[in-house]
Amino acid sequence: MVSREDFALPKENLLLVAVGFVIILIGCICMIGGGSEDGVSYNPEIFSTMRITVAPIILVFGFFFEIFAIVWLRGGNTVHTNKESASGYNKLATVENEGYEKIEHSENDTLTLRGPKKQGRR
Repeated sequence: MVSREDFALPKENLLLVAVGFVIILIGCICMIGGGSEDGVSYNPEIFSTMRITVAPIILVFGFFFEIFAIVWLRGGNTVHTNKESASGYNKLATVENEGYEKIEHSENDTLTLRGPKKQGRR
C-alpha cells in the first residue's frame, strides 16, 4: 500500500492540479466547432469571439493555475514525518540543522518540525 509520504505533492495541491486540469479542459472545449459542414465550404463561425479570444484566455489562466497549484505550499515551512521511517530520519537530519523546532506527537507516532520564523529587515 502506498503511504502519504510517497507522493510528491500534498492532497491539497493534487486537488488544485485537478481543478486546473478541468479549467484547461473547459478552454479546449470552448475552441471546438466552427468547421465547415462538407469539408470544402468556408464557415465564418471559426473566427467567433469565443474561439479567438475567450478560449485562449481560459487556457492561459488554466496553465497559470496549474503552476500555482504545484508551487503553492500550505502551512509555511512545517514538515510532518513518521518517526520510524528511514526517510523521516533523513528529513529530520536535514532540517534540524536549519533551526527547526521538534514537536513530537506520541499518540500517532509522528514528528512535526516547525521552521524558524522569518526575521524582518534590520
